[in-house]
Amino acid sequence: MGRYAYQSVLDAPGVIATPSAAQAGFPLRRLLDSMPSLEWRTPVGWTIGANNDRLDFERSSVPYAAVLDHGTYATPAEIADHVEARMNAEDANSYNIVPNTTSGQSKFPITGSATFELRFGTGANKERSIALDLGHSEVDKTGADNYASNTDAYHSRAWVVFDLLAAVSIASAFLDAHNLSAGGVARLQGNATDAWTAPSLDQVLAVAGDKRLAYFAAVAHRYLRLVVDDRANDDAFTSIGILRAGPYLEPARAQSYGEPQGRIGPTELVRAVQGAGYQVRRQQGGRWSILQETLDEAERDAFAALGDEVRLGGVLMWTRSLADLADTHYVRLLNHVTPERRPDAPDYWRLALELEEVLG
Repeated sequence: MGRYAYQSVLDAPGVIATPSAAQAGFPLRRLLDSMPSLEWRTPVGWTIGANNDRLDFERSSVPYAAVLDHGTYATPAEIADHVEARMNAEDANSYNIVPNTTSGQSKFPITGSATFELRFGTGANKERSIALDLGHSEVDKTGADNYASNTDAYHSRAWVVFDLLAAVSIASAFLDAHNLSAGGVARLQGNATDAWTAPSLDQVLAVAGDKRLAYFAAVAHRYLRLVVDDRANDDAFTSIGILRAGPYLEPARAQSYGEPQGRIGPTELVRAVQGAGYQVRRQQGGRWSILQETLDEAERDAFAALGDEVRLGGVLMWTRSLADLADTHYVRLLNHVTPERRPDAPDYWRLALELEEVLG
């Protein structure tokens, strides 16, 4: 059986979407466009905002919090110098952060002239700590005057907060056309308020081939937040072309599908005004003819709602096999959704769908 996630609440009228940052020429509105080639991109380097503008530390049992200026710091040296200056402004301990960028690394060891503690696990500002964005883990580090970072960090995490204006039900999330590395993590969070200390929904989007997606029990929240943690990606920025979240439709009975009749050729002949011919190659993606043979009345109505929402030429997310989430496709609807009553079983309807993979 398959699933159809045909509605995204993120681009509904009135929704307010706020990113941690956007690179010039790659605004957030591209993330909600239906074309994968139009992408939202964060600036290169470290963007400091309300989610990562603190560093908790302690010396001689006295707690301190370095408060960082919001903005973008393009290089390891820029962010290191700023954090170092703010630590020294709080406590005169000759704190020093010299990025280790040898052999392609990007690590941020933190040293002081006397023993101090980094309160990355228990600090008062843990939920807005910069620790992860400097390659440190979210645990306290104690008993020394220098602490190495745990991993490479080439840039900061990225966030997008969506205010849906009212609680809206969702049960799926889908991310595609991205530059996340194999170790990068994308998660969708949901909450009644724009406060993220303990969100009610905290769903990791599973790796599914070259996509990230999740299906989960339906929940309703006013606020949703996408969090992307791909600090070890040496692209040094986050780029995403497609993000959708909403309900999904899953018919109770299996679908049949196959390639449509009549193969589409890989090229097209274009002639200039003077008569010269040019061969233009088409991008090749999947095309499927799907037949839902046995729909009950509720499913008929659900597919009718799908047709009203997507309409001819619109897009949706289709998981062909629940046994393999990598078999999920971002597709365009090529026909009108018109269920027909089965003459041999009047209580049921059949429906044919034509889907084509969206490539560019």
